[in-house]
Amino acid sequence: MAKILIHTLGSSGDFNPFMALALELRRRGHAVHWAVSPKFAEKARAQGFEATVAGEDPDWDSDLLRRLLTAHLTDPIQLMFKELLIPAIVPATLALEPLAREADLFLSHTIQLAAPAVADRTGTPWVSASAATLIHETAAYPPPGVAWKGCPGWLSRLGWEIGYHIFGDLDALAAAQYRKLGVAPRPNVISSGAYSRRLTLGLWSPSFFPRPADWPRWFQVGGYARWDGPPAPNNGGVGSEIAAPGSPLAPPPSTVVGAGGPPSSDTDEEETDEEWEAANGQKRQNEPGPWIDDDRRAFLASFPSAAASDSRQGCRARATG
Repeated sequence: MAKILIHTLGSSGDFNPFMALALELRRRGHAVHWAVSPKFAEKARAQGFEATVAGEDPDWDSDLLRRLLTAHLTDPIQLMFKELLIPAIVPATLALEPLAREADLFLSHTIQLAAPAVADRTGTPWVSASAATLIHETAAYPPPGVAWKGCPGWLSRLGWEIGYHIFGDLDALAAAQYRKLGVAPRPNVISSGAYSRRLTLGLWSPSFFPRPADWPRWFQVGGYARWDGPPAPNNGGVGSEIAAPGSPLAPPPSTVVGAGGPPSSDTDEEETDEEWEAANGQKRQNEPGPWIDDDRRAFLASFPSAAASDSRQGCRARATG
């Protein structure tokens, strides 16, 4: 059994996928400890987990949130990093460090810029994860916000380079905070600064967003991690209508969710690579690794136990007992 520290921040869209991971990890016999804001700490405890309050709940009526919602072009990114994420590097590191020292594995959201400093100062194996899709440079797609299907690879690369130049001042601001902690600066903080080079998990299906072939091997895509909260009581409302057998909104019988794609009937035949490529007009990515299972076994069947080591297939876990 391993003790795993999970830290995320943001909204329910950031918390819920990590809860799905935590529930599966606990089912597999691991001890999960949360370090999250008060609201999410309460939710974690309601599911029977230990939780330490780290950070504050977002103030949706704050001046910063209002400015984020009314800003244009690149201003929201500048505001979020300059006024929220970068100033939190030092205090978040100091708050998470004692918890990480007691853990066998540290799992964080890719938006938490303090995570690499925590891993560096504690030596605890660190893995990062995100449910967002296009969050790393690739020639396959232009940067987020550029709606150009079929953009030439060289132009996509140029778009990412321009973005790095536009936000270069953020790297300098973050580097100053990392130096206060005695750790090395992280390049490109807006797109990969808080990504673990041991392993970063994409919590979506490759059928929804195929893993670009030019992504580094430490960035793997496995499958959806979904948790929508505790089940509501069957009180005859909309939820019960959806769940009721025979309802037009009810899911089909024998529906399963695998690591390779969206829900499908367990009687469906697996389509071949040739069929998939003919339907999608691109090469299917079936890169072997611990997070992409050819037989569509559950995504978390290979999740790290207590320690992780680099291998030719990426970062493969070693069970410790």
